[in-house]
Amino acid sequence: MKLQIKKLFVVTSLSLSLALPVKADFSKGLVAYNNKDYDSAFKWYSLSANEGDSSAQNNLAVMYENGHGVKQNYAKASEWYRKAAEQGDINAQHSLGVLYSEGRGVPRDNEKAYEWYKKAADQGNEHAQRNIGLMYYNGIGKPKNYGKAYTWLEKAASQGNALAQLNIGVMYYDGLGVRQNYLEAFNWYHKAASQGNEVAQYNIGAMYTGGQGIREDLYEALAWWGKSCDGGHRDGCTQYRKLRNFLNNNR
Repeated sequence: MKLQIKKLFVVTSLSLSLALPVKADFSKGLVAYNNKDYDSAFKWYSLSANEGDSSAQNNLAVMYENGHGVKQNYAKASEWYRKAAEQGDINAQHSLGVLYSEGRGVPRDNEKAYEWYKKAADQGNEHAQRNIGLMYYNGIGKPKNYGKAYTWLEKAASQGNALAQLNIGVMYYDGLGVRQNYLEAFNWYHKAASQGNEVAQYNIGAMYTGGQGIREDLYEALAWWGKSCDGGHRDGCTQYRKLRNFLNNNR
């Protein structure tokens, strides 16, 4: 019994990440934001942002992007992300890359997306590292290159990024950029699955049914598909019901 492994290679958007405060006025904005007092948060962040504080500029951009305390405005978000990003703010650099990748508030431009992802990735931002890996994997803005895709995805995966761990698992499973190795695929899927990634949980179930890299175990498959189903994975629910019925009818 061998089932198709699921894949997930889409850009990660993490523009909801707020920077931590560095000034007293800034901290008032953070407290207000966490209490969902967005009007007060916007006021305090604006004061600090206009004084040149990059963290406040990033957080103000987050509010414009998500319509918190102000009408949603991607163009304004991009302006404030840029101000913060040009000062080296790692979150703003990643978020500006996402806006360029998706064409929100700025023209879609994969080269500029890569430029800003790279700045954030070089500072250790795991989400930017994954997004660069996906650009090489999918051939978006860069020529398709599985070797470079693996290099960047592995950087993110080693920091605990569950989506990158899933992607690395797929690359080992398919032998893309690395020598095909089902056991390595299983191990990376397990890292992602242990963090609750429902696609990785589904893939582990599929590997247990086919005995790929591991001993076939339908009861383990059932357990992992159950977890995948609980996480909202529709195919996980379908395979869980089918396998449960099969096991009940073949006792």
